[in-house]
Amino acid sequence: MKVLLATAGGPYEAVWGENLHDLFSSRLSRGHGVFSMSSHCHPFGLHLIAGNLACPATVLEEPSLADFEAELSEGYDVVGLQLMSRHTLRLARMAQSLKRLAPQARLVLGGAGAGALEDDVPSDPQGAARILREAADEVCREDGVAFMRRLAGEDPGRPLTQEHMPLAGFSARGFQRRYMRVPVVLAALGCPNGCEFCSTSAVARRVKTRIAQPEQAYAAMKAQSQRMRAGRFLTMIFDEDLFAEPEWPRRLGALIRKDRASWGWKWFSFGSVRALSGFDPEEVRDLGCGAVWTGLESFSAADEAVGRERLAKREGDAAAVVEGLNRAGVLVVASLVLGFDHQDRGRAERDIDGLVRLRPPFYQVSPLQPCPGTPLFKRLSAEGRLHGGYGWDDIHLFTDDWSKHPHLGQEQVRELFELAHRRLAEENGPPFLGMLEGFLNAAEACAGKPGEYHAYQRRFYAELAGLTRTMLAPVRRFVGSPLVRERAAALEGRCRAVLGRQSLLGRGIEAAALFNFALAVRRGAATPPVYDPGPRWTFYNQDPAGRVLVRKGRGGSVRARGRLLGVFG
Repeated sequence: MKVLLATAGGPYEAVWGENLHDLFSSRLSRGHGVFSMSSHCHPFGLHLIAGNLACPATVLEEPSLADFEAELSEGYDVVGLQLMSRHTLRLARMAQSLKRLAPQARLVLGGAGAGALEDDVPSDPQGAARILREAADEVCREDGVAFMRRLAGEDPGRPLTQEHMPLAGFSARGFQRRYMRVPVVLAALGCPNGCEFCSTSAVARRVKTRIAQPEQAYAAMKAQSQRMRAGRFLTMIFDEDLFAEPEWPRRLGALIRKDRASWGWKWFSFGSVRALSGFDPEEVRDLGCGAVWTGLESFSAADEAVGRERLAKREGDAAAVVEGLNRAGVLVVASLVLGFDHQDRGRAERDIDGLVRLRPPFYQVSPLQPCPGTPLFKRLSAEGRLHGGYGWDDIHLFTDDWSKHPHLGQEQVRELFELAHRRLAEENGPPFLGMLEGFLNAAEACAGKPGEYHAYQRRFYAELAGLTRTMLAPVRRFVGSPLVRERAAALEGRCRAVLGRQSLLGRGIEAAALFNFALAVRRGAATPPVYDPGPRWTFYNQDPAGRVLVRKGRGGSVRARGRLLGVFG
């Protein structure tokens, strides 16, 4: 059997001034101009499936419709399309092309948007949801590897490998060609918390499926370490509430601490306030956790009966959790939602106050989004609150005209969104400052603990702080906010006290940073009007040597011309 797994392609217009597909610039470091960060990711689920099939499989990322149609001529038996709600119209066109050009192929739909097909948006004049429902031979709402193995007649319980997953990456806008490479590991799918607005929890029907045990995650990290030839790196571990099963991160942490070669491995994952409340922040850091994303969502929700019912994961003192992690040196991504029913203007502004006071290095502030398939969408639809023009192209984090709100006018949500990012930029400053503070905190905390492990960690975080310190001069030079410059000066004083004088190498990097950010300021931080990357093909089980072959860009038949530009295996 031959399998093709594909995403939807561009071009995509910028929304609210940013590229939706860039996690860092549009969300986690939004609003800092040239000091915002940029990132790229891959459809990791598709690669995990392809890498764990015994049959030939191709992953096609960001194709144009013409690219997709040309690839269908290769004679695939199964075509899987990754569905995100905002891509529904594009996927419908791809499904129609598949039925016309390769009617023998079975169409499988999967991804977070698969659950959206059970609901119709108010505005769908092209009938995209109907087209996909009628075209799909299968809809996957479970572990995609086991699902596709069963479809291929393979053993669904065969152990998984994650050593060939593509790398994510991020950089500062002033250093666009210097990406930090980030491996990924999938630990679990789904989330039992069942927040009313959550698509991934809804598509998995509030069931959590364990994909990798700590030993398997450690093995995947070891393979990536060898692949990158790196002893220090950050791995993204996908689990929507990793700390909800405390023994999982503790077992991973024990494996990391057992082998000195892995003391420089750090990982990032997701944890609810409720789950993190059961951990000492120092323990979280000592487990190898370098960063954690936690949903603050709304500080006032904890005081509302409706909030407790729909945001169970927010039980606990969110401010205390974030402050504790910061003191321990664990970097925090804190998310805040604007548009809950209980939020009026005053409560929303108090929520923004709470977020700004915590000074997280990274954050996500977004309007509430009722995605089809979620309990929130069903409730608002039943209440008659969805606007008639709300369609598939509106389903993303930057939409403020989807519904009638009991307290906020349509224009107020956007105003609050801009207010939050303006305050985060003007009062807290770029991510580098929060990162530096966290690294200094970790270095100081580890310095007071006995043993070789903590001595290593003290040196590790001091080196990270020394590298991040080189960003202070560009911040002081090019950021206009007096509060931010004052914070940068205070951090420089801390660096002198903790790290001593800047090294010769550090001064050289600082000079390069000043030069690069000066160029970035001259160029400006404008986002291109459209996002339209070239396509990328990855070929699994199609090379006699057992390698995974990668080709980027267009140029005719890949197999005929042999233009394979990348190899890993």
